[in-house]
Amino acid sequence: ERTLRSSRFHALRHGTEDPDADVNLLVEEILTIKNVSSEKHPLFSQALGVCLTQMVGASKLLHEVQALKLEKYSESNPEHEKQLLELWDLLMPGHTLTARHSEQWKEIGFQGNNPATDFRGMGILGLLNLCFFAKKHKSVARQLLSHSSHPRLGYSFAVVGINLTSLLVELFECRSLRVHFYNAATAGDPTIELFHEAYCYIFTEFDRYWREMEPENILAFPRIKDELHTQLKTRLQSDPQATFLLDLS
Repeated sequence: ERTLRSSRFHALRHGTEDPDADVNLLVEEILTIKNVSSEKHPLFSQALGVCLTQMVGASKLLHEVQALKLEKYSESNPEHEKQLLELWDLLMPGHTLTARHSEQWKEIGFQGNNPATDFRGMGILGLLNLCFFAKKHKSVARQLLSHSSHPRLGYSFAVVGINLTSLLVELFECRSLRVHFYNAATAGDPTIELFHEAYCYIFTEFDRYWREMEPENILAFPRIKDELHTQLKTRLQSDPQATFLLDLS
């Protein structure tokens, strides 16, 4: 990927950035520019096609993620409301939400009686991340929710989660997170599920690091978040085999 992006040929530098790029045409163009025969080197052509498929797939996924980030949460959207109420049910089984606008939302880490206001920065993407975590890794999510209620080391679970969505998007936009997708996508394009899985991993890493650092209060959150961001980015840039997947073994 670095080689293509540093090429003096415009087609090589920017071809994989287009989410609608035709991979077969890109392969042909690169082989022509590099004067490589696909008939003489069929394995190289095949491997190149696989690599380009992943790169173009990552660009498609970035566009999808950015679109979800820009999609504002709307109380008038039945699907948005359904997902929000599902989040409550997943995290608080056996506890009935008495009203849509309720102070109960603070129990899972929202700031006030209407969670819609907390999604403004990350749009519907923040909610989708939280819902995926609470549904796919239910026991881990509930364990972290329990940690967030600690009398001294507690934090606002949902609000922190939305901030971690922001951190994950930043890692994707600066290209560092692509390593995770290239390694985790065993076949075909990287998917939004792999983005959600990286989110779950990062949330557990935050919880571990937060409790390890034993911050004096929630005012330490920006510093802890920045330190975690640096650690994660360093790992992605230094380990070509890095994946951000929960190890539940």
